[in-house]
Amino acid sequence: MEEATNSNKYALNGYLFSVFRKGSLWLFPLLIILITFVAFIPSLSLYFVHWDDPGYLTENRALEVFSSKWSWQAIGHIFTSDVGANYDPLPIFTFAIEKYFFASDPNTAPFIFHFDNLLLHIGCTLCVFVLFTKMGLKKSSSFICAVLFGIHPMRVESVAWVTERKDVLYGFFYLLAMVTYVNYLQRDNKKKWYLLTVLFAILSFFSKIQAVCLPLSMVAIDYYFNRKWYLPKILILEKLPWWLFSLIFGFINLYFLTKFKVIDAHQTVASYNFLDRFAIGAYAYMTYVLKFIYPYKMLVYYDYPTTLPDAAYFCLAAVPVLIFFLAWKQRQNRAIIFGLAFFTFNVMFMLQILSAGMAFLADRFTYVAYTGLFFIVGWGLEQVRTSAYKMKPLVYVCIGLYCLLLSYKTYYQCKVWENTITLWNHYRDVEPDNYFGYFQLATFYEGVVLNKKQDPYIPQNDTLYIRNSLRNFDIAEYIDSINGRTVPAVTANIFLDHGVACGLAGLNDYAVYYFTRLIAIFPDRKEGYSNRSATYDNEKKYDLAIADLDSCVKIDTADDIDYYKRATIYGKTKQFSNALADINSAIKLKNAYPLYYITRSKLYRAMNNVDSARIDARYAKELGGKVPTHLFE
Repeated sequence: MEEATNSNKYALNGYLFSVFRKGSLWLFPLLIILITFVAFIPSLSLYFVHWDDPGYLTENRALEVFSSKWSWQAIGHIFTSDVGANYDPLPIFTFAIEKYFFASDPNTAPFIFHFDNLLLHIGCTLCVFVLFTKMGLKKSSSFICAVLFGIHPMRVESVAWVTERKDVLYGFFYLLAMVTYVNYLQRDNKKKWYLLTVLFAILSFFSKIQAVCLPLSMVAIDYYFNRKWYLPKILILEKLPWWLFSLIFGFINLYFLTKFKVIDAHQTVASYNFLDRFAIGAYAYMTYVLKFIYPYKMLVYYDYPTTLPDAAYFCLAAVPVLIFFLAWKQRQNRAIIFGLAFFTFNVMFMLQILSAGMAFLADRFTYVAYTGLFFIVGWGLEQVRTSAYKMKPLVYVCIGLYCLLLSYKTYYQCKVWENTITLWNHYRDVEPDNYFGYFQLATFYEGVVLNKKQDPYIPQNDTLYIRNSLRNFDIAEYIDSINGRTVPAVTANIFLDHGVACGLAGLNDYAVYYFTRLIAIFPDRKEGYSNRSATYDNEKKYDLAIADLDSCVKIDTADDIDYYKRATIYGKTKQFSNALADINSAIKLKNAYPLYYITRSKLYRAMNNVDSARIDARYAKELGGKVPTHLFE
């Protein structure tokens, strides 16, 4: 009887295993989609943040036309220009599609943009599952690794931040290129898979500059599959298209970064010598490794320390030794070498040894790079399965608990990105002694009043906004002062925006005070003079206003706005000949701006030159300007 019972039990277990095995073709992907979606559900109810979202989407002038019609001319502009010194046109193109079909006013429909970010992230997660399976990991191990990739809290910045459509889009096509490249190595019809890899690579390159690492990742895959990757036929000829794409897109992005002086922008915050640069790179590398294990202290912005910590120099010595030790110790283990190489290749250009931007770390930089470390985890699970079988249940229980911990952190980290206020309040909570969170929150409140744009998640109250702005500026300035005002550029920025906020509050004396302090720090920085001039203009201190605009023109002779501003003040003081000379200079610099012709028409009227006034009025109207009717009389 007992034997019959055991026989039935084994038969049932065998049947269930067979069903599960057959169903794993669809069950694992379905579970990956479900688990990742649940972890990121809060991202679907987020708004936009005033941290690059305006420049990329909500206030991107290249996208304005798509509110009412489709424009191939605008698409051409998207693919031939930059946004914020970055060349990543494909994400902007996807915004154009979403705006045209689903959200003519993105501010009233943020859901579609967040939903598509999550959809692309789920696509990346499925690609990881397929890639690892094709590279020899068992489906169960690939499933666990894909889930870890999908729910890891370091993914939140890339998914919850609409601007980082760049990450999930470049990551999706990057990982697809990896899958098709493995198919090219393993399957027949190699031309088909080769061309598909080229196509996906191009789409990834158009999405984000980080895709330049793609040919290096291919070399890592060659090594893993024991190809003679070092032969010129494989290393150069076979991968020639991808090397060329990397060079072309690398130079395009370098052009824009150099044009807008983003390269080495950290020097405005801290000065580093040659050794310091490598120390900061090694420090970032080790930080990314530690955050892979547990993502502690997650921030939207990690600014350069004015003085490098001792840990940075320790990492400079330890990281190369550690990498060399692992490479030598595991030289026969292709899985570990591949994973380490893939991670290193995909993060090394983001270590800010040659910096681009003001931050030395960013969670989003690890989006594709962590794939290599997840592969090592998958390989480790395979070892447990074969050589430490008795520990397998304990290992899976620990992995399950670890996944719950990561999911919990991801779920609540998404809520940090709910809106601009929650984002910077979180920064202030984590870094209460850092000026940056207070400064960003202050400039946000100031900007809402200055630009007369309302965000739907806060009540309409300009007085409250200005009060909050001034309070946060006061704290930012206090923190900067007790830290010794060691970074002049930071102090100058605080003075500039604090002065603007004081002007909006009607505190003109304080506004002049802060602009004057800015000028004392940077006498060649035009913003101090132009803003102080506007304040003097409001107080009808026209001579002082003109003197500051004189300084602006000396600093930059090619800015039409300065000439226009000075012309209007000359007009108020009836210095018509000076006003006419300045507005002529403005028109010479920008000859298709109707406001300038309207202004000159008014000056001609004041000078009793009626014919010239009418000519300018008619031309301004042809340019689309709203011309007062009396100028035609």
